Amino acid sequence: MKRLIVLSFAMVLLAFTAREQALGQGTTCQNGTCSNRRLTPVQVRVFQLEEMGSLEKKIVQMEKEALEKWYAGDPSAYIALMGDDIGYFEPGLEKRLDGAESLKNMFEALRGKIHADKFDMLNTRVQATETMAVLSCNLIAIEDGIPYRWNCTEVFELNPEGQWKLVHSHWSQTKPAR
Repeated sequence: MKRLIVLSFAMVLLAFTAREQALGQGTTCQNGTCSNRRLTPVQVRVFQLEEMGSLEKKIVQMEKEALEKWYAGDPSAYIALMGDDIGYFEPGLEKRLDGAESLKNMFEALRGKIHADKFDMLNTRVQATETMAVLSCNLIAIEDGIPYRWNCTEVFELNPEGQWKLVHSHWSQTKPAR
């Protein structure tokens, strides 16, 4: 089952990257379908934390720095990471939240209200191409001795200015509160 999920995810990454490459080469796309132009295959690399290269370590470090500020009540690091067209899912939302401005407003309303004594990213994994990176992990945050467990998937894209920006974020509770 794990292999099927990883394979499916890798195929989605490949398709997205191929589409982006096609767009970058002047190919037109409509309704998610690009012209039949032959594209260069994209290599997807998958790394566990202990075997990560510099790109993968950079993605993990950006996430850790954002989480450190987040759990100190400061959403500014996450806001700085957002791409303009970010999509965001979490249990408190009925549907996906689209766009940096909407998400910034939501995060600013939480400023000073989020706190954890400590946190750890477990089972951290990065899947990367030259222009896309997907970070996934299990997060445990301890607040007043109570553990809160989350599943996290963050999708980063390398923008034309050479900056890695968060283009999709999905958070779900590992064990929902009762």
